[in-house]
Amino acid sequence: MTWKVDVCILLSTFLILLFSLRDDFQYRVVESWFLSFDVSQYKNGHTPSQTEKLPKPLITDVDGDHLNELVYLTTDYKLIIAQPTDESIVVKRQATLLPKLLVTSGRWPITLGSGYIVPSEGEPRQQIIVVLVDGGILMAFSSTLKLLWETSLLDSIPKDHAYREAAITILTTSLIKGDRGAVVVAFRLVEHHTMNHRHDVDAPDNVAKETEIDHVRYFGLDGRTGAIRWRHSGDAEFGLMDNDAESDSGKHSYQLHLLKHLHLGELDWHTFRDDILHHLPHRWHTRSDSKLIVDHFERNKKLGGVSQSRWTLEDVGIPVRHVGLSDWEEGGHSEAEHVDKPNVLVSHLKEGIEVIHLYTGRTLASLSLTGDLSHDINGDGAVDHLVLQHSSERGWCEAMATSGIPPIEMLYNVSLCHSSPMFANLFAQSMSITKDVTATNPIILHSFHAGTSLLNPSKERDFIAVFLVSTGMMTCVGSQGHLVWNLDTGVRWTSHQELVFHASLTPFVPVPALAKPAMIAIGDRSMALVSPTGQLLAFSDLRGMAIDTPVIADFNNDGHNDIVIVTAEGLIGFVSRVSASYGLFQVILATLILGVGSVLMRERFLPSAKVSKD
Repeated sequence: MTWKVDVCILLSTFLILLFSLRDDFQYRVVESWFLSFDVSQYKNGHTPSQTEKLPKPLITDVDGDHLNELVYLTTDYKLIIAQPTDESIVVKRQATLLPKLLVTSGRWPITLGSGYIVPSEGEPRQQIIVVLVDGGILMAFSSTLKLLWETSLLDSIPKDHAYREAAITILTTSLIKGDRGAVVVAFRLVEHHTMNHRHDVDAPDNVAKETEIDHVRYFGLDGRTGAIRWRHSGDAEFGLMDNDAESDSGKHSYQLHLLKHLHLGELDWHTFRDDILHHLPHRWHTRSDSKLIVDHFERNKKLGGVSQSRWTLEDVGIPVRHVGLSDWEEGGHSEAEHVDKPNVLVSHLKEGIEVIHLYTGRTLASLSLTGDLSHDINGDGAVDHLVLQHSSERGWCEAMATSGIPPIEMLYNVSLCHSSPMFANLFAQSMSITKDVTATNPIILHSFHAGTSLLNPSKERDFIAVFLVSTGMMTCVGSQGHLVWNLDTGVRWTSHQELVFHASLTPFVPVPALAKPAMIAIGDRSMALVSPTGQLLAFSDLRGMAIDTPVIADFNNDGHNDIVIVTAEGLIGFVSRVSASYGLFQVILATLILGVGSVLMRERFLPSAKVSKD
């Protein structure tokens, strides 16, 4: 029997080795469904202006049935909850944003949010859905789309102003005793003619200037009734709405230890340096990039000298509330519910990061961030900035990295749109470079995902920066400005596209359980999935031009993240397909297993040849 044991051990070892090396996967993105909009509602009858762009849809379990739904808004002023599948989408509920008289003025949706206002007790919960419309009205709906309340935040909106940025967060934390959860909304109004793409250095002066930007306005409301508990708008306007709010907020002063200093005004951001740096990277390009994150801040929190980023799952393409309820306890959780003793809201805005006291709305600190992306990319503890510069007239494009606040040191300056001494053959792959080359905002990933730190453990805090230009060329740059790889993705666009078109580069994790990051590159009529090592994983054509960054979540509830593309004509749902594949080494190993097994069987069962002595 000894030989049987030996054979079993040997074969088991080979099989374990074979499956442990099964790290190659085949990726596909397949169009699943399309939801069309009534484009006649746009002013020009076919595409939206910047002010007419609808909020990005949400994918979340609204009604507590353990299945993610799609929540979206339409051009005919409807709020809809639908159930997507692999091949279709079914509308479950819908409601109108219009009043009883069906007046459309002041009812165009600006931003959309959902969340829990009741703490988890182990049972399934329902979320509320909140919509801000351009008349300054905040509307809350139940999971069945019953209107719960609507609150007017502003008396009037000047006709020449538009919403430059807006964000909503919904919390189980109450602002005063007796409330049920909270809703906080932030937005900024600017003069309409200042809505522009901010990198075109040749844009006309009357378009590129934003000299009369309004302060960001914040409102804290009771989640159950919509009553305003505090409001804040820069230094000129601030107020708690009643004495109860003032007295109750004092109960939370022990959490922050700073309320006694608030009358002196905003504090220097270094007071909360470590906590603020936890919220990097900061990346802002469109209104949908504005966000509010609840947290707990303390003064002079020490983390061993070098601040470590509190990278959320969303930063690498895994929407926290959308990866499936099995990842949390029964009933589902939002990321905010995992913050112990929340006392601040961290606001990611066009100009940088602002820290707001949760219970009073006061500004505690702000950090001005320049460029397209801010983060500590080389692990030295200083904030670095990636800045893209491009001009449709001069046809040049470069990526510049600086360090410090304000920037005081140049880290590197590399060319992305034409050859240079550093990138001698960057675009030598039959690319036709024109004077109209433009670029998207970059993204960053940990360097070990690209294999650049595997041989050098000291570089584990480094990050690679990935850039995409309109010729389809994707370029990966290391923290010292060296070329890691470049790839022709086939994703292209032209600078003559309408201003509403939005090319993008977004982190993406197809299978959250595997935690293998990738990137989604979107052009005017195509989309590509690329690995951090520069491998083209999948490619797909698009039926319409994207006008915003994609929504990434598991809409068909199969455990894989899917993709929703926002276009002027509607929403396109793509399902991601991931299957294991075996490379050459795995094939050789499997062949070796079969060969060894065959030899052992032959030695055991086939009699030895006897030589005749005639």
